[in-house]
Amino acid sequence: MKVDERLADLFRPNRKRPEDLRRVASRLGMSYAARDEYGTIKLLRDFRLFRLGFSKRIHNILHLRDEEGEMDIQLFDYRYTIKAGNAVVTRHQSVFFLQSKRFALPEFNMRPEHFFHRIGIFFGMQDIDFKDHPQFSQNYLLRGPDEEMIRHQLSPRFRDYFSEYDDWSVEGINYFLLLYRHKRLIAPAAFAPYLRKARYIAQLLLEPPSSNPIS
Repeated sequence: MKVDERLADLFRPNRKRPEDLRRVASRLGMSYAARDEYGTIKLLRDFRLFRLGFSKRIHNILHLRDEEGEMDIQLFDYRYTIKAGNAVVTRHQSVFFLQSKRFALPEFNMRPEHFFHRIGIFFGMQDIDFKDHPQFSQNYLLRGPDEEMIRHQLSPRFRDYFSEYDDWSVEGINYFLLLYRHKRLIAPAAFAPYLRKARYIAQLLLEPPSSNPIS
């Protein structure tokens, strides 16, 4: 039976999830920690995702040090709480956090572009578009303080890839990269293919930057 990670969105994390993720970690050659023992959340406070809400917690952490790729990889569950009108809502989602000294990323955040973003853009909100990749520009709201460096960094193959996939969020700052699907908690059985995708995306960002930063 094909596993659809969207099914995990319908349920809060359950008691069985930690044990399932322990087994996934073992199969993938990764270590597992139930709690954020190394203070990873402190490294993430400058990212947009981690500026949202309160009562923030990282847990169910799978960790791999990829010596060949010179990359430190963590996949974890993230929980935070927001106020929505008169209600208090706790959100759960999975996050990929990749660190590499091979990265030299400008600060940027990229997330699916929606109707209300387009209204904001009409009134002057920043959105970095690429004329040679109209589908990418339609799919994503792309923002950051150094537009020229962002254009230079996001290679044509990176833009090609995300022209086909319109539901990722990607954030970069220097040596750090975050990948996630907003409010999506990945089912344990889907971790392996998601890990492959995350590593592929990281490799796209390690390619030589575009020679045409203005396009």
